[in-house]
Amino acid sequence: MKPLHLTIVLTLLLHSFIYKAQYIPFPESNALWVVSWGTSYQSSMYHYELTGDTLLGLTNYHKLESAGKVSYNFAPNDPQFYNAGYVGAYRNDTLAKKVFYIPKDSVTEMLLYDFNLAVGDTVRGYMEQIAKDKFGPTFFAVIDSVDSVLVNGSFRKRWHFHSSVWLPGSIIEGIGSTYGLLESLIPRFDDNGQLYCYSQDGISLYGGSCLLVTDIEKKIAVENDVMIYPNPIVNAKSITINTSRNKNIKFEVYSLLGKRCYPNFKKNKNEFIVETSSLPNSTYLFLIKKEEIVTQKIIVLKQIK
Repeated sequence: MKPLHLTIVLTLLLHSFIYKAQYIPFPESNALWVVSWGTSYQSSMYHYELTGDTLLGLTNYHKLESAGKVSYNFAPNDPQFYNAGYVGAYRNDTLAKKVFYIPKDSVTEMLLYDFNLAVGDTVRGYMEQIAKDKFGPTFFAVIDSVDSVLVNGSFRKRWHFHSSVWLPGSIIEGIGSTYGLLESLIPRFDDNGQLYCYSQDGISLYGGSCLLVTDIEKKIAVENDVMIYPNPIVNAKSITINTSRNKNIKFEVYSLLGKRCYPNFKKNKNEFIVETSSLPNSTYLFLIKKEEIVTQKIIVLKQIK
C-alpha cells in the first residue's frame, strides 16, 4: 500500500503545481456574456460582446458592446429591444492576474477583477464603486472561500463572497461573476439576475447555448414556427416537417451514435415529406436549419410489423 499512497501524494502535488501555473486570463476576442436580470416590474436579457481592440492612450484595450431587450410586467409579450453600443473596454494584466476596465465616457482605468484574492480579502475596484453608488458608502463584499470548478476540461479558480446586501455570489477565473460581467456586487432581493451563459470562439463554456440576444429571439421564433409530425412515429410511412412560411428550410438527420442518415424525401411549398422506410426503429435527431438558425427535434421511430 505504501507505493500506492506515495503515488497518490505525488499525483496530488503535481496537480497542485500544474493548477497553480495554469492561470486562465480574460478572453481577448470572440467572447460573449449573456445576462438575465429582473426587478419587481420588469425583466431583461442582454449581452456583452467583444468587438475588437482600441487604443486608449498608448495602451491596447478590448472593446465591449451591449444590446438586449426589456419586458415590462404590464406588457410581457411586447419586449422592447435596444442597442447600447459601446459600453467600455478592458485589458488583461496576465502577470498580475488582474483585469482593468475603462467605462464609456471615462478616461479613468479601474480594477475590474483581481484573481489573486484570498479568504478575508475585500473586493475592490469598479465592482465595489458601482455597488457603493447603488447601496451607499458603507457597502462591502468579502471573500468567504476559494475553490475550483471544471470548465470545458480545465479547472478554474472560483471565489465565493458575501456582501453587506442580501445575496452572496461567486467569481470564476477568466469568466467573471456569476451575476454578470459588470454586475458582480449589485444584486438584491427584488433586483437581481444571473450570468445566463458565456461563450468563447462560439463554444459555450458556462450556462446553456450562448447566442446574441437577438439570435435567441430568432431561435425561439424558428422553434415555434417549425412543426414535425407525427412524433412518435408508429407504423407511419413518412414524417412531415412543416413551416408556416417558406424560408428555405434545410434539414439533416442523425442517429444517436452521431451517424448522418439520408432518408428519401419530397419537398412541397412549405414542407418536407420524409420517408421512414430506410430508417430502422430508433430515436433520431433532426437538425432544422432556417434563417441561419439551427434548432433540433428528437424523433422516435417505431414500426410494428
